[in-house]
Amino acid sequence: MRADRLLKLAEHLETGKLFHETFDFSILSSRCLGMQEPQQCGSVGCAMGEMPYVFPDLCKYDNYGLTPVDIERPPGHTYLCVQEIFDISKDAVRWLFEPIYLISTETRYGIRRLLPHATKNQVAENIRLFIKFYERNHAD
Repeated sequence: MRADRLLKLAEHLETGKLFHETFDFSILSSRCLGMQEPQQCGSVGCAMGEMPYVFPDLCKYDNYGLTPVDIERPPGHTYLCVQEIFDISKDAVRWLFEPIYLISTETRYGIRRLLPHATKNQVAENIRLFIKFYERNHAD
């Protein structure tokens, strides 16, 4: 697990200075049509959608400016990009960055899955809890 990168994303979310104009946990990324590069113009995005802004040397937006992908891979590999950047499983990616649409009390990795209306601060808090859980359960 790359706690340093997860913390960088959490801190980015907490600053309130996001690339997208509006944080929306249920939308990966949106951009203004006709623009070559995503820009703040009423755009909406979630934590994964912020990743090309936070980690420009590791991932970029796809050709449509909507999905973060590994700079070395073709479009369509968002989960793999996120898994590799943070060195976590696909299941952990889902628990941290994908909303759940039914209320659940189930926990995994020391966190609860968040609903689509989750705030950027709730996502950042889940990231921090995940790191604590991982470090506690993988101590050498």
